[in-house]
Amino acid sequence: MPVLQVHDVAFHASHPVLADFAADLARGLTAPLGRQLAVQVGAHRRDAPLPEGSFRLGIQTEQMRDERGTPLWKAFPPRRLAEMMDRFDAVLDLSPANAPAYATLPCEALARVRFGPHVFPDVAPPHVPGGEGLLFVGAMNDRRGSVLDALPPSHAVRRVSDGTFGPALDKAIAGCAAVLNIHVQSGIYTEVPRLLKAVLNGKPLVSEPLASPMVPGVHYLTLDDWLADAATSARVCDHAARDLTAHFALRPCLLACITGQPLA
Repeated sequence: MPVLQVHDVAFHASHPVLADFAADLARGLTAPLGRQLAVQVGAHRRDAPLPEGSFRLGIQTEQMRDERGTPLWKAFPPRRLAEMMDRFDAVLDLSPANAPAYATLPCEALARVRFGPHVFPDVAPPHVPGGEGLLFVGAMNDRRGSVLDALPPSHAVRRVSDGTFGPALDKAIAGCAAVLNIHVQSGIYTEVPRLLKAVLNGKPLVSEPLASPMVPGVHYLTLDDWLADAATSARVCDHAARDLTAHFALRPCLLACITGQPLA
C-alpha cells in the first residue's frame, strides 16, 4: 500500500483516486502533530493492517446515504462496519448523513467515530483568478454524461482524461475558471475530495446540490448561478476557503481523534 509521509503523519492509500485525495490532505498539514499517526484513506477497503506503534485512523470516504436518508451506491452491513472499526483507533466518516448506519455499533466503537468534512488546510488558499470555462473532474458514467450533454454551450465545459491525477490535474485546474462537480448518482451529498481540490487550487466549485453544511452561493455555485459575474465567483471562492478552513480543518480533527475529544 503506497505511503505518503508528511511530518509525523503517514497516509496510506491503495487506489489511485484515494492516493490523490491523500496527497491533497497532506498539502494541508504544515506542522507536526506531536504523535505518530497512520491514516488509511479509504477505511472501507480491506487493506493490510496499518503498522503497530502509531495511532491508527481510518478515513471513510464512501457515500451510504444522502442528506434525505436515501440509500446510495455503497451499503455496509453492521458486521462490515464493526470489522472496519476493529482495524482503527478512530474513524473519520466524511458524511454526517452516514451516521444512522453506525447506530448498531457498541457504544465504545461509536464513540470513536467522527463525522464531517474535516479535511481542509489550516490557512485559506487565495482565489486564483483567470482561466476559462468549467473543468469537469470525475469518472464518467451514463448519468454524468447526460447532465453534461444537457448543459448549454455557454458553460464551456472541458473534461480531463480518466486517470488524471496529481500535478497534471492541478495544471488542468489552473487553466479553468471553476471546477465542475456532477454527482455520480442522483441525491444530495457532498463529494468532499473534489471540494477540497477546488479550494486548494483557488478555484470556485460549481455543483449540483451539496449536503449541509455546504450552502449554495456561500460555499459553491449552482449550475444555474455559474453565469454570474466574475466578482460573485471570486466572492464565493474566497468565502468557501475561509469558512471551511476555519471550521473543518484537518489538523484539529486529527488531534481530536488522537485525544478522544469531541470536534468543536
